Amino acid sequence: MQKACEWPLFSVDLEISLLCDNSCIFCPREKILRPSGLMKSGDFSIIADKLISVPSRIALSGMGNPLLNPNWHDFIKTYREMGGKIGIVIPAASVNDEIAEKLLYSRASFVEISFPTLQKELFEKLLPGASFEKCLEAIKNLRKALSKTSIAIVGLKTRMNEDEEPEFKLFWKEEGFQPRFFSCHTRGGNLEDRDLIFTESSSSNLCGLTCAHTFIDWQGNVLICCHDLIGNTRLANILEDPVEKILQIKGAFFEKLPPYAICRTCDEPARFRPIPAGKLPESSNARNRFLKNWPKKKHSF
Repeated sequence: MQKACEWPLFSVDLEISLLCDNSCIFCPREKILRPSGLMKSGDFSIIADKLISVPSRIALSGMGNPLLNPNWHDFIKTYREMGGKIGIVIPAASVNDEIAEKLLYSRASFVEISFPTLQKELFEKLLPGASFEKCLEAIKNLRKALSKTSIAIVGLKTRMNEDEEPEFKLFWKEEGFQPRFFSCHTRGGNLEDRDLIFTESSSSNLCGLTCAHTFIDWQGNVLICCHDLIGNTRLANILEDPVEKILQIKGAFFEKLPPYAICRTCDEPARFRPIPAGKLPESSNARNRFLKNWPKKKHSF
């Protein structure tokens, strides 16, 4: 098998929890029909053994809060000791000193924190029950505790803060973080609040995102993306199927759009990222350069 065939598993979002203790209004949790639960340690070990062969960059992320899986820090530590790159995506309201200690213990490669806006009133509207001041303080303390860890702060562009991006990025950059700012989309057609949505659905013949990125749910199912809240786009199961089968199935999407309704109406801006070509980057620096530059590019399919 040629290295180019391994692109679909270059980056993996691994959902270790479909449970969540947050009520973010930009998350359509009420429409999730997939079974809820937590990934077992034994299942993670099987998945890690398969993904390290690529090796995949893993983000513990999905439609739940990964911190609710009591083994999340051990999962990170295990994959790091195997030589892999792995991090975690967490909501701002979940950051605290205990989480910082476990991140230090696990030696997470990266941390991404969802902090949608610097506008206090809007922040607390988007994250009901969260305190803007407490979240901000906890994240600044996390930066001090993890002085050598890459930490990205991810903002959300909505109709209510469409001009905030320059100020948002400047603030977090000066605080020592890597700021990102993405447009809110309909999450596979499941989010309907027009005050939130800043994208428009548009037709395209291909999806650049799925060609270099894979979503695996807490049961090991490979779905076309995390926005499949029902689970009807199951491509394979990594606990049961060999990596080669997953690569073969997803490899077909380099030349055609996946045959699902959720794909035909998708308004996720990342779908327009270029289809990757050639061999996988071999060095860590080359992989980092690809991940840094890939989101900035856009192709019309």
